[in-house]
Amino acid sequence: QPTGLDIYNGRLLVSDYSNGDIIIYNIESNPVIRMGKIETGFENNIMGIKVDPAGSIWFVCKNSHELYQMNTIFIGDVNDDSSVNVIDAVLISLQITGNYQISEENYSSADLNFDGLINIFDLVLLYDALINNSI
Repeated sequence: QPTGLDIYNGRLLVSDYSNGDIIIYNIESNPVIRMGKIETGFENNIMGIKVDPAGSIWFVCKNSHELYQMNTIFIGDVNDDSSVNVIDAVLISLQITGNYQISEENYSSADLNFDGLINIFDLVLLYDALINNSI
């Protein structure tokens, strides 16, 4: 039950009233790719959505009559150096193979498909973004 949408940096964000999720699609790829979702916890509540120029996601909730802001992280920047590059991909590879532990505060940056896990799918998404200069 989509209730809101916005486009930011080639990504379509759609809020889903029924489960409170925000689904993210890469609309610059052909075909369009579902990148993942953000679980807000506002089931049967989330309404409109807007992404501001800084990348923060704003949404309103029907039942609480409140406006919420989600500050986004620099997706893909695993080592927190304000740049997404091959070093971040190497760190994700090392995490997957058990030879490196991504810090808790950077874990969300490495989870590119927002499924709560760091795995090969995140690595593929990062390499694809690096190759296509979409980050």
